[in-house]
Amino acid sequence: CIRDSLAAMEKEIAETAGQGTRPPQELKLLLTQCNEALRKAEVQEAKLQSVLDDWLEKYGELELSSLLETFAQRSAELEEKRKKLQSLAPLPEEFASAQEFQKEMIRLRQLDDRLAEEEREAQKLCLEKEHQLPETTIEELQLLYNQAKTDFIKAEHRLQKVRQIRQVFEEKSKEMAQDSYLPLVESFSRYLTLLTLDKYKAGEVSEDLQVRIIRQDKVELPSTLLSTGTSDTVLLALRLSLLETLFQEKEGLVVLDDCLINLDPARKEKAAEVLREFAKRYQIIFTTCDPQTCDMLGGNTISL
Repeated sequence: CIRDSLAAMEKEIAETAGQGTRPPQELKLLLTQCNEALRKAEVQEAKLQSVLDDWLEKYGELELSSLLETFAQRSAELEEKRKKLQSLAPLPEEFASAQEFQKEMIRLRQLDDRLAEEEREAQKLCLEKEHQLPETTIEELQLLYNQAKTDFIKAEHRLQKVRQIRQVFEEKSKEMAQDSYLPLVESFSRYLTLLTLDKYKAGEVSEDLQVRIIRQDKVELPSTLLSTGTSDTVLLALRLSLLETLFQEKEGLVVLDDCLINLDPARKEKAAEVLREFAKRYQIIFTTCDPQTCDMLGGNTISL
């Protein structure tokens, strides 16, 4: 292109050589125009040379056949990309340009990456917490909670009953304190004599129900020196006498838990007889795992 321009200029100079001398101002203007044209040509040459250098660096020295092959390959790739672009969904209406859409996609991908990282951290924390959980499952804990709640309600109901019993006991204790312990001692002595087959009788009974008993040989013994069987007999006699003294002719009940298990056969038979007689006036609830004891006591049997 530069050569063609220079050749045209030379031709123009040759044609005008025989047309006479031009004024200096015209020649000066023409020279300025030529210099400007030359400067533009040099700039254009530099741009083209830069493009050529880039191509040479990227593709190297190519022959015409290789260049044509590369051009055909790039054209095919360009056509393939054009087809893919045509098959893409149209740009959403809320975006004015593809650049805005691309910017939003970048933001959403960054947000997705951040949320994915938070999810991984949450899963890691969840696994750590699971390892810290007790071996008991939630279902088992729920069953334990329900059972504990039921037991609590039962215990609370029992507490109310115990409070009522305690109130009655305190009231009766006050009455007994006013009338002395004589009725209780007499009742206790009578039951103790029956249950021990006349081997023991009541001695002193203190205000805190500490009992001392008298043996046949007149020796007075504290309850701490008694055998297990005799101790159970003393406790049974004391409970029966307490109930009899507290309620007298009113209705009352006593709950006994296999209290005959340590008694010898003779005392056990006598105790069963006393309990059967006592049950005619007061309610007795007796729990035992011995069928023989159950048969001896009689009454209404409930098997669990």
